[in-house]
Amino acid sequence: MDSRFLSNLLLLGVALVIALIAGAFWQISHQAPAIEASLTMETDAMAVVNYYFPVRLPLQSAPLESHLMLPPDTTGTRTFTGLYLGNAADSLFSIMFQKFSDGSSQVYVDLNNNEDLTDDGEPDWEEQTQDYNSKEVLPEVAYRAGQEETHVPYPVTLYYYSNKLSEVMVAYRNGYRRGEVSMADTNFQIALFDDDCNGLFNEDRGALVIDLNHDGTLKGQSDSEEYFKMGQPVVIGRQVFRVEELTASGDYIRFTQQDSVVTPAAEVEATTTLPPFRTLDINGEVLDFGTLRGKVVLVDFWATWCKPWEARRDFLKGLYGRHARADFEIVGASLDYDVGHLIEYVEEHKIKWPQVGDGTGWDMSLVHLFKVRSLPKSFLIDRMGSIRYKDLSGRNLEGKIYELLAESDEPD
Repeated sequence: MDSRFLSNLLLLGVALVIALIAGAFWQISHQAPAIEASLTMETDAMAVVNYYFPVRLPLQSAPLESHLMLPPDTTGTRTFTGLYLGNAADSLFSIMFQKFSDGSSQVYVDLNNNEDLTDDGEPDWEEQTQDYNSKEVLPEVAYRAGQEETHVPYPVTLYYYSNKLSEVMVAYRNGYRRGEVSMADTNFQIALFDDDCNGLFNEDRGALVIDLNHDGTLKGQSDSEEYFKMGQPVVIGRQVFRVEELTASGDYIRFTQQDSVVTPAAEVEATTTLPPFRTLDINGEVLDFGTLRGKVVLVDFWATWCKPWEARRDFLKGLYGRHARADFEIVGASLDYDVGHLIEYVEEHKIKWPQVGDGTGWDMSLVHLFKVRSLPKSFLIDRMGSIRYKDLSGRNLEGKIYELLAESDEPD
């Protein structure tokens, strides 16, 4: 073979190797900086978001774990349940509810998950009222990643309603992750939420809140521009980011920037007009929303177990009393599963406006029609049947009612 050909071939090979090495160095030097953050566990999630998804924990006569060590026997009646948290092999935290003949009760939670209810602190409730008892607990949740396992205190709030849902306990997450991340050349405060209260942050049923306007407040209302469902792209200016990696425990998150660029949409001013629909109220009577045309209507989604709604109840009663004869109506949509208890609650608290509730909870047709994902939730509808405002309260709500009452029910 010609020596000159071999020499040229060797030079070509050397040039290719140099080009590959140079390309690798260029790629490394021009890689986008890692968009990542470490997050710490915080308590009082409701100070950031305005909703929660309660987990119903049915009570039964026997423990869910047969080898569970119990406190010394007493005269109380004992029932048992449990809450699954984390992703370790044993993720079940056993709970014992003990009720006494005088109506008082205690709750034991296996916080360290050692199948022993005698070493987890005092069993008394933190808050006791005529209607419910509540307590925040800190289970030591185990997370497994490969061969390593970490334990993290995860705040959970437990409720027991003495006059309703007497055969279940209710739990919801009160913990969330918080940290800081640098995106679009700016640092942002962020928060992560595990909405289904199983301690796993890397699932679809969760939320990410980002302080986009740097006002120091994370706006976790589900219709806020700072609120993103898990898996939803994050848009900052005209740049798009997605969560690329998120640990089950929520202590680490990494974003990637997408190649796509979005054009900010103009603020939507058009209202959403509801289709005509009919449903049954809790007394079995037909409620035809078509007959409400010409009235201003507040559709209020709630439940007897929704504590934030309780703070609205007396205001709504006063509001209804002031405006009920002025072409204004409230329609309550309850997500209660026990319709009998719902009827008793409405009668006990003298709630006068019509109520819809069929015992299907989050599967109720109105929930899907209004795309409700959290409680409490309300929609103020004008005389033409169009949704004009959402989630108003207090003076803001009453002011908008006056505004809509002053409008004509005839199109311009």
